[in-house]
Amino acid sequence: MAGEGLFFTGTVLKNNRNLLSEENSRQQLAMQQEQLEIQKQGAADKRKAQRQEGFKKSQSSYDLSSIQDPKLRLALANKVKELNKFSGDNWDNDDPEVQSQIQDMRSNITSLAQYASQVDTKMQLYNPLNEESNNLRYNQNEDGSRIIDSNYDAIISEMESGTFDLNSRSASFKNDFDGQIKKEDTIPAYKAFFTENQGDFLGSDNNTYHGLLPGSKEEFLNDFKNDHVINASTNDFKSTQAEKTYTSGETFEIDGHYYTGLEAYLLEVEGQRNVDSIKESELARFIPGSESFNEEDHNKYVDYLGGKIWDRESKGIKSRLTQRAEPTKEEKDKITQEDIDLYTGPSKANINYGDVEFKFDNNLYQDVTGSNIKVSLTPETLIEGQGQLQETFNDEYISDVKEDNRPVEGKVLWVGITSDNRPVATVKYGSGQYLIPLATISGKKFKAGSTAYKLYQLASQDVTKGESTTANPAPR
Repeated sequence: MAGEGLFFTGTVLKNNRNLLSEENSRQQLAMQQEQLEIQKQGAADKRKAQRQEGFKKSQSSYDLSSIQDPKLRLALANKVKELNKFSGDNWDNDDPEVQSQIQDMRSNITSLAQYASQVDTKMQLYNPLNEESNNLRYNQNEDGSRIIDSNYDAIISEMESGTFDLNSRSASFKNDFDGQIKKEDTIPAYKAFFTENQGDFLGSDNNTYHGLLPGSKEEFLNDFKNDHVINASTNDFKSTQAEKTYTSGETFEIDGHYYTGLEAYLLEVEGQRNVDSIKESELARFIPGSESFNEEDHNKYVDYLGGKIWDRESKGIKSRLTQRAEPTKEEKDKITQEDIDLYTGPSKANINYGDVEFKFDNNLYQDVTGSNIKVSLTPETLIEGQGQLQETFNDEYISDVKEDNRPVEGKVLWVGITSDNRPVATVKYGSGQYLIPLATISGKKFKAGSTAYKLYQLASQDVTKGESTTANPAPR
């Protein structure tokens, strides 16, 4: 259709938006968001500042400049580092256990620093480069190294591995360091042995004695050798006193002359003469560290010296009886030297049997009438010297036996001893009393331990005064 135009037939909407207002709103929202971000950043900065302040306060510092030993200083620095890491990680942790652990770590480091300072001081004192240290004598390991150095190395190792026990190491501190210095004794160590090894002991006779205890000699010789044989690795003595004892500290008297230990050894063991003028070069084989040192000669001399000292020192220590053993029944019954001295001693009361005197003191004879002991008699049974009594016995004997020559029976009245110390028995026969040798009667007829029994033992052993167990036969 020519000339026709286009016509809009839809609904026309009216734009009612307030663009200005929307812009303002957008700006306000942006400002609010910016303000919020600022607030968030502020809070974050504040928290960061708080963390930094808290971390700073949680950190500990220790002045370790006084400790010169680098290993000790490093070990302590690592302990401080461990503490600061743990406390920094837990700066805002209010758990009581955590706070207690932090406090314990701090206390331990303080104590450890004090201990390390003491170790540092000792190691400076005993440093081989210290001139005064070189004048000291140290306990050594088998390889010749100082035990002090081994103890120090062990302490460092324990600190580094975390096995260090402060309480244990503090307790052993004195022994770890000062205790490894050899003390310079002025009195030979062996002197104490002879005092400490005296006491009461039971002898082979069951009596109690006081003196050097059994086995003391073997113990002394072993101890002496251990103390005076040098360390094979270092050619060093255990102490200067041991060295002095070994070289020239002892003197011995031999045939009225005095010699040192080495001189005495050369004289008595090797048979050398004029040893008091021997040259030092000839003694070099005994001296550790010399080019001529001979270990075999050294050991032989130590053995000799120990024995020589034992002989000298023990000579004046006599064992003394302190208590006699309770005698056995057999020993109580047995005649003693005391009994023999009593029976063969003087008498104050005698009864004469012809020319023979019978000791009639109460403690020198025993009445055995009540035992009803019977014996066989002949004229030859009577002891000689009874004079008229012998004739009386012979007459009555012949009257009783006629020509039979058989023994007759007599009764034992007393058992005793004559003035010339012949044990006898008084027997009753017929109208008279006569003396016969006690040995002709069985000892079983007397009570063990009685005077009669002991006199029978005297008769059987043929003992007389002045002998301990055996004597000359009594005169007949």
